[in-house]
This record gives sequence, C-alpha cells and structure tokens, in this order.
Amino acid sequence: MNKKLTFLSLLILMFVGFSACTEDGDIVNPNIQISSPNDGDAFTVADVVEIVGRATDDVALGSVVIISSTLGLDETISEFQEPTDFPFNFQLTLDPNTAVGDYDITIRAVDTSGNEDEATVNIVVQ
Repeated sequence: MNKKLTFLSLLILMFVGFSACTEDGDIVNPNIQISSPNDGDAFTVADVVEIVGRATDDVALGSVVIISSTLGLDETISEFQEPTDFPFNFQLTLDPNTAVGDYDITIRAVDTSGNEDEATVNIVVQ
C-alpha cells in the first residue's frame, strides 16, 4: 500500500510540474510600453501621429504588431536587431477623409514561446 501511495504521489507531482511549463519553459509575457501619444491626445486630419514606445521580453520577441482597424493600420514586425528589446517609432499619417471621433491604436507583442502582451492608446481626431 505504501509503495502504491508513493508512486501515485510521484505521478501527481510530475503531472503538475510538466503541465505548469511551456515546452521551452518560458512562461513570462513580453512587455509593451507606449510613451506617445498619450491617451486622449487630439489630432486633426492629415496630422502625423508618432507612436513611440518599447517592446521587451526576457527571452526573445517573436513579433510586434500595430493595429487600428478603423484607421486601416495593421503592420507586423518580426525581425529585430536585439531580440529582447525593440524600441519603436511608427508614424501614422491620418487620411484627410478620416472622420472626427475616437480611435484606438493597439500594439501587441508576442514572444517566441507564444506569450503575449498588448497596450492600447486612444486618440481623438477633431
């Protein structure tokens, strides 16, 4: 009975240990910081919106995506000079036909293990 209990305990510990890890052991999400624009910043049509920030990861970034479907923005970067640190500066020229209103711009980072993080900033077109 004691051997069966020890064996069963060992199996449970192995199952819990293996199920808590990804295949390569990386369970830490990347980090996204947007330093500009600030939430609620106002722009007029034909303005250039500079989207500045940094994506970092403890192991390696796989991709950084900038998305704003309402502004027609969907760009993916997947090659980095430094795989753990990617400072970005995207420039978005607002179309002269952009309607007045609020728009979300999202930056999403995914590391090579599939962990992800995203940050969103809202801008106002006047």
